[in-house]
Amino acid sequence: MAVMIAKALDFTGYTSKSSIDSTSSFKDSGSISSWAQTAVTAAVNAKIINGVRDSTLAPSAEATRAEATVMLKRLLQYIQFIN
Repeated sequence: MAVMIAKALDFTGYTSKSSIDSTSSFKDSGSISSWAQTAVTAAVNAKIINGVRDSTLAPSAEATRAEATVMLKRLLQYIQFIN
């Protein structure tokens, strides 16, 4: 999901406003696959992905329909397609 969000951000010309890796604050950030690390960082920095709890991302878990809906809404708000 994070990779799709990052590609959508790139396609629309929007990037995260911060270059700081904010995934390091999550306990399970070490289990993010190397191929998804940049995308997860971009999505977390843009506040599109907040994690399952305050301290975990659960990178290997499948996103539920509700979580996907929230991420899509945040993406559309971030790129200013909706309020």
